[in-house]
Amino acid sequence: MYRGWRDMYVRRPRIKFNGLYIAKTRYLKPGETNLTYVQPVHVVVFYRYLKFYQDFSVLCMTTPDKIDRVVGKFNADNPKVIQGEWSIKGKHVYIHLL
Repeated sequence: MYRGWRDMYVRRPRIKFNGLYIAKTRYLKPGETNLTYVQPVHVVVFYRYLKFYQDFSVLCMTTPDKIDRVVGKFNADNPKVIQGEWSIKGKHVYIHLL
């Protein structure tokens, strides 16, 4: 299994509690055509922010705002932030948002 405590620490999946996890998502959305041969395409970008705590709670926020605008507002008092719970089973992390 593991050759020692260091090997276990390096190879075993774990959650870090000292920062934010950030997922950037981009997709293309077709625009409205105006009887031309060119169809416009919009690039939609949004970010999902996750903050894990040792008591198995998690905060989640989905927004188009970049990190510098979110960091000061990312707390449980913000109505845009969703609270939830997390668990880890094997190599997978499960989040249940309340």
